[in-house]
Amino acid sequence: MPINIRAMAALAILAVTTMTANATSYFGKTDVFATAAQFAHIQDSGARYDERAGGFRLLDDPAGGYVKDGSVISEGLHYGFGFNTAVASWNADCPAGTWVKVELQTSTDNGADWSPWFEMAMWGDPVFVDKDLPSGKVKAGKEGKVNEDTLELAAKATRLRYRVRLHTEYPAVTPVVSLIAVTVVDKTHEVTPDDGPGPAWGKEVAADFRSQLWEAGDISWRICGPTSMGMALTSHGVKLPTAEVARAAWDNVNRIYGNWPFLTAAGSDLMRRNLDSIPSLPGKRKVCHAYVSWLPGWKPVEDEILKGNPVVISLAFAKGVLRGGPLDETDGHLILVRGFTKDGDVICNDPASRTEKGGRVIYDRKELLEARKGGPIMVFHPYD
Repeated sequence: MPINIRAMAALAILAVTTMTANATSYFGKTDVFATAAQFAHIQDSGARYDERAGGFRLLDDPAGGYVKDGSVISEGLHYGFGFNTAVASWNADCPAGTWVKVELQTSTDNGADWSPWFEMAMWGDPVFVDKDLPSGKVKAGKEGKVNEDTLELAAKATRLRYRVRLHTEYPAVTPVVSLIAVTVVDKTHEVTPDDGPGPAWGKEVAADFRSQLWEAGDISWRICGPTSMGMALTSHGVKLPTAEVARAAWDNVNRIYGNWPFLTAAGSDLMRRNLDSIPSLPGKRKVCHAYVSWLPGWKPVEDEILKGNPVVISLAFAKGVLRGGPLDETDGHLILVRGFTKDGDVICNDPASRTEKGGRVIYDRKELLEARKGGPIMVFHPYD
């Protein structure tokens, strides 16, 4: 039975190029904003960057506590190559009674005219977020549409802006937005990667194995994403029940566990809530960052393995494409990459197996890249 989670799709400015024979990969770029310097050109209203909090929070209210609403808007980010697909991800601490809303706006004429603000997601206290489900929101228009977690444009754009709205129902608490990432891709521009040997060949990161099929039957075939993310977190000392990870990543608008930005937002939040479980490293600061990036080749994944960070990737493949794993075919599946053999093949934890013996799989490098279909990845950075 195929898994039916749809897998979609720093560092402030990272260009990526990748492809191998018989595999489709696209040109893209990922921008990550997570420091005061990277947020230097932000427009804010009712919110400000707070070094002690490590991100944007609501302004202090002269009457006491925090103001109810605020927002931050980026400058126009320029992508001269043009893009037709975009994904936004974020890290935010949202105490009870608070939420953030993430929106994207694009321009096809270098900023002379802008599209409406497309709402990508709301994140925070479900009591209030669930009251604001999509009716009346801009999810589709002549410029494009939001397909679950991905903005798909009708024509290539060259500029993009993000807006994050912060809200609290209780003056005593405020959300804090510590990271915003935007990844854009031109799906008309296929590229060829540097796929030669590298220093990550022969390296493997320790990660506990777990199977999605160990969970309750009503969710087991829907939680490859949370299961893979749960395994990734064990590499950093955070060991939580898969069901708890799944609840943290649930997307109530699209009714899925496989929303990429929700998975990274949940991963950051779970690291932050279990900060004492993450080992302290000399000269390193714990930041609990996680985001979506469109890095379809192996070299960027190898870079993460060298840093000790396993990576979650998405797959979709027909029979005969990918050998050796628990699935013969799938229209959408997430797995964990934890290393590479000395020959460059990919060491994975595949949650579709019921056993660790069947789930620790070494996939052929080229076959797995073909199964990825040029898709995005999730990265988890516990340290700066």
